[in-house]
Amino acid sequence: MGEPGKTQIVTAGTLKSLLAQRHWKDVFVPECKDGPTWIGSHLRLDAWAMKRSWAQPCTYGYEIKVSRSDFLRDDKWPEYLMYCNQFYLACPPGLIAVEELPADVGLLYASRTGTRLYMKRKAPHRQVEIPEDFYRYILMHRTTIIPAGPAAPESPRAFWQRWFEGEATDREFGWMVSRKIQQTVEERIDKVEVRNRQLVDQMKEYEGIRAMLRQAGCPAEGGDYWWRDKARKAAQSILTRVPADLLADVRRSIGALEGLERALKEMTKRAGVNDG
Repeated sequence: MGEPGKTQIVTAGTLKSLLAQRHWKDVFVPECKDGPTWIGSHLRLDAWAMKRSWAQPCTYGYEIKVSRSDFLRDDKWPEYLMYCNQFYLACPPGLIAVEELPADVGLLYASRTGTRLYMKRKAPHRQVEIPEDFYRYILMHRTTIIPAGPAAPESPRAFWQRWFEGEATDREFGWMVSRKIQQTVEERIDKVEVRNRQLVDQMKEYEGIRAMLRQAGCPAEGGDYWWRDKARKAAQSILTRVPADLLADVRRSIGALEGLERALKEMTKRAGVNDG
């Protein structure tokens, strides 16, 4: 979860965690399929929940969307309505508009801080006959059973069944991790490129300073301490004894003297006086 009050990037994992919190008192099944993996094709809800109530029983189905393109190209989620009394789409704020959904579908937004869900539109309660096979799948493959006696050793088939059940979740988790690693690497490469440009600009400035030191008769080369110390002392001497505007005054004076010299030569030429 993100820091309170700070805008966070809402991921599929964030939304799934918030849905689990929403149903912490209920039966909650993430990545819920409509049957075993090895029996033909199947649908998969991002999450399914059942309220623990005899008086007001209700089941909930959820489809998570974190990108606009995924929402627009996905046409499977309407088939999930037959497996729940209330069906919701859960997404980051503003990703999906209420007007884009059928009247029998609800909409949940995550907060910008990624810390809670809030209702954009409540889904109506629909009377549906949920297939018995669906409940069997949840009971047999998604429910932890505590045996009355000693636990029987796990058969090879049960082991591979459990492995295949978690394969899709592992793939999604691996994709999320690799996406985060790629994003981090790209951000660091951008920072290195910016820093490299800054260093190149600094080196150009330092080359100019070294050229000025050579013109002033100060050592600008040499890697040992003696040369660096001599250059430092020479620079300090110039800074402490020479006014900052002295060089400009000297240049102006030189220009004025050169102009005066040219004027005297012209006057001498006109008077016919020999220059020597």
